Amino acid sequence: MSSLSGQGDYLGIKHWLKQSRQPYDLKIQLVHGDLDALGGMRDHLRHTTTFNVDVAGYHNILTI
Repeated sequence: MSSLSGQGDYLGIKHWLKQSRQPYDLKIQLVHGDLDALGGMRDHLRHTTTFNVDVAGYHNILTI
């Protein structure tokens, strides 16, 4: 992925995150996709990276 926005499989996204220069404790909000898939991605990234990953709530406002 060449930006902070894009679609990819969970291995590709995990690899991209690990190769990034983001702080190890960066807060990541997953915002697009099927809720079951988002939960699976959240759990996978929580167990395989140091990033603080969560699924954004419906109608939540995220400040970036």
